[in-house]
Amino acid sequence: MFWIFLGFECIGLLFVSNFDIRISDFHSLVPGGAVTKIYWATCPQCKGEFYCHWQELRHKKIKLLCPYCNQQFLDDESPKIV
Repeated sequence: MFWIFLGFECIGLLFVSNFDIRISDFHSLVPGGAVTKIYWATCPQCKGEFYCHWQELRHKKIKLLCPYCNQQFLDDESPKIV
């Protein structure tokens, strides 16, 4: 329940959502900006999308392993990186 104060009146609002709010969604509010940076890679074989740790895997010449079809490929070979 969220409360909005308008002058001397108080209105209670019930907020229902079907999504999770994570602290990483508010990276500017995290002290020191210590948020794990990720990127989404797309498998060139099955076109499945999965996320990877940016600092450990992006531009490191380490093969990624698709969790859907077990294809191994470099991030440069991915048709789409987000």
